Order: sequence, then C-alpha cells, then structure tokens
Amino acid sequence: MDVWAWVDKLTDELEEAGQERVASLFYRFTSHVVDHEIPQAEALLPEALAAARAMENPWAEVFFRHWEMRLRIGVKGEGESALPAVVDLLDFAHSKECEDCPQTMCTTQDIADCYSNIDGPGWAEERRAVAQEGLAKIDPSWNCFGCLSHEYIWALYDEKRFAEALEKCEEYY
Repeated sequence: MDVWAWVDKLTDELEEAGQERVASLFYRFTSHVVDHEIPQAEALLPEALAAARAMENPWAEVFFRHWEMRLRIGVKGEGESALPAVVDLLDFAHSKECEDCPQTMCTTQDIADCYSNIDGPGWAEERRAVAQEGLAKIDPSWNCFGCLSHEYIWALYDEKRFAEALEKCEEYY
C-alpha cells in the first residue's frame, strides 16, 4: 500500500473541511525531519500529535509517532533512550485500532534502527529477523520496502556476512 496515498487523501479531506493548518502538519513535520531541522520538527510535534488524537485518527497518530522516531533515531541517533517509545509505538501500531494502517510496517524499521543505534553488531540477528519478517509481508511496490531492506542489509553487514549483504543489494536494487 502506498503510505503517501492515504496521507494525500486525508490532507485533501482536512483541507476541504477547513482544517488547512492540520493538513499542513503532515508535510511540514516530515519535511523538517528529512531536512534535519531538529528545532522546527520538535516544535511541531506536540501540535501534530494533539491534532491526530483530536481527530481520533489512530493512523495519523502512527504516522506522526513514526516520524518522531525518524527524528529521534534516524536524525539524532538516539538508541536506548528511544527504545521504550519505539516499543510502545510498535505495540500501538499493531493494535486492532490500527489494523490495515500502511504506516504500521514503518514501525518495524523503527525498532530495527533503534536496536542498531544501541549496539549494531550486538543486535544484528534481531534486526535482521525483524526486518525479514516485515519484508515477508510486503513487496517492492511499498514505500517502506527500501527502508526495511536497508535495515536487513545493514544487519547482515554488522554480522560480517558481506557476501550475503551484497547479494541482497543486487537482488533488491
């Protein structure tokens, strides 16, 4: 499933309902994360989470919480300090209320990446296993396929399984 397709649909609906500010949070927050604009992203996060909860939209909450993890784990390099939040998000994303949410798969990336930040080689087997489990549920048409495949390949690398890592690079890309 295309993660961004449902975000586009939701933001269009929000704009039509006069909620332009809330709609803009989806792209403004993620842009700040991608651009490593930490103060701006951190400033928008409380509003984004509050908006998702006010809409009573668990998919939107998973979206913003995943991007919070991208900020904390991917940009700021947090590990052990982020682990409780990552585990909580993983549980929430796999709850009944988030069933079929396309962003759920991204929380698998979050846990693998968090393990990597804590101790890459020490958690490599677990990272590979969680990434492999996620990859088995999707195909390359999913946006998150690239993220999960990278996690899988880096776990192989940390296990010093270089030939397998290279094979997976050639297979996936």
